Amino acid sequence: MAYCGPGAASHGRSTHRERGWMKSVCIAYGLGCPRAAVDSARLSEYVRANRWPVANRIEEADVILVTLCGYNADQEERSIHLLDSADRRRKPGSKLVVVGCLAGIAADRLRASYDADLVPPVDGADLDGILGATVPLDAIADPNEIEPYIRSAESYLDDTDRHPGDGRVKSVMRRALVDSGARELLRRRQWKRELIHLVRRERVFSIRVAEGCAGQCTFCAIRFAAGPLRSKPLEAVLSEFDAGLAGGYKHFRLIAGDLGCYGQDIGTTVAELLHLMMQRTGDFELTLLDFNLKWFIAYSDSLLDVLSRNRARLRSLTLPMQSGSDRVLQRMRRGHTARDAQTALRALRQACPQVDLNTQVLVGFPGETEDDFEDTLKVLRAVRFDWVQFYDYQDRPGTEASDMPGKVARDVIRARSLRARRETGLRRAALEYRLTRTPEDRLAARRVKRLSETAGTAGDRGPRTG
Repeated sequence: MAYCGPGAASHGRSTHRERGWMKSVCIAYGLGCPRAAVDSARLSEYVRANRWPVANRIEEADVILVTLCGYNADQEERSIHLLDSADRRRKPGSKLVVVGCLAGIAADRLRASYDADLVPPVDGADLDGILGATVPLDAIADPNEIEPYIRSAESYLDDTDRHPGDGRVKSVMRRALVDSGARELLRRRQWKRELIHLVRRERVFSIRVAEGCAGQCTFCAIRFAAGPLRSKPLEAVLSEFDAGLAGGYKHFRLIAGDLGCYGQDIGTTVAELLHLMMQRTGDFELTLLDFNLKWFIAYSDSLLDVLSRNRARLRSLTLPMQSGSDRVLQRMRRGHTARDAQTALRALRQACPQVDLNTQVLVGFPGETEDDFEDTLKVLRAVRFDWVQFYDYQDRPGTEASDMPGKVARDVIRARSLRARRETGLRRAALEYRLTRTPEDRLAARRVKRLSETAGTAGDRGPRTG
């Protein structure tokens, strides 16, 4: 089998001839979140460790591993289009393996339509039997600099596969976004220091601290594919962090299905983890992804203490609020009230005014009324997030919400989303001006903005959390 990632060309075929096994593998990254990106990069190291040979094109591979997302119906349809392309292009007799959350969320649909093995994240070790591995997947550590792997794995699915409606000019400009390093920024619609660092091609050291989550959100199907919370031991996380510091990295990104519940299964907490990380010396910044507000509220005193004392080391924090209505939050089973969330968020704003504070909002959850939506807008106005990502509610297989009454009409959801985006868009434009005050910052901002205006907003890699 073949390693289709960085360093693949260095692996010869003589050893495999001696073994009498010449099957090749291509790892194709379709859609996914940062967790899926870590998984895909880890698969590349898995292939490397097993010394399998390289297939540089889907058409040449004996085994194709395709990473796909199924967070919502839109992502599922985009993933299916990419899977159709891979299935159409693969040679007769080759094996198709779907990895990523789609394999666990839409298993029935995939089994009915494709001759493929399905391996969701929770069942990753099943690959050992499918591929005949001598080095098991469980023996492979998470890579920390994942972007080079993803740039390689993404290239095996063409831009025409990802954006079938694009003409030639748009396809060329999308490739320019990839080459410039700006696409990830535009996907997130975020203009602040992330913009500047992406344009400058900053090295990011990613540490996955946990897999799965401890939540019971009624709208989320990701938890079916990701499985229960499995925290990485505290010492292992700190060891990775120390290795990154020793390697000269300045920007660290903590990744988990829900960073806030880290340690609940191993007798520690995310507050303890951050406390120990902040005790390290050196010049570094942390980006904290997908931190459920339930846990931020639960540990707010200790978290605000450690973050305020180290505010210069906190670059960005994503705290998905999903709704500002107590009634909706209860139906979502988010585990906190809107008032508690607003109190904690405003305290964080006061303690760390410089941090990029981001959130996600689910619009049109079953039973959401105009008053519920107005409650959400009130929280957004009060907290003044730097970036808000809105998702329109869509039923997902097996979720409690999909069986709830009171579905909101699609045109109502679209109207609410548009109104919310307009309000937060004005706030974002003001931040872009305020936070690009130096000449080189303004130059970088203009460079990315020109690409955005020419090519349109690039495709979304998909949400990071439920």
